[in-house]
Amino acid sequence: MSQTPILGPNGAPIAYFNTVSNGSKFVRHKDGTPLGCYDAVADVTRDKDNHIVARGDQIGILIGLQG
Repeated sequence: MSQTPILGPNGAPIAYFNTVSNGSKFVRHKDGTPLGCYDAVADVTRDKDNHIVARGDQIGILIGLQG
């Protein structure tokens, strides 16, 4: 599993995502709080409460939902 930063406008990490072998991605805020995931098998993006928020890989939406 590889960890990749999502960078904000100033170049600092605002979140991280981990990709697993089947293509799914798990997204965490920079402080480690889970934000949700992209389920590659179902091809949907889910929030931290496992609700579908989009079809396809839309992990950027999860960054906007933190708040």
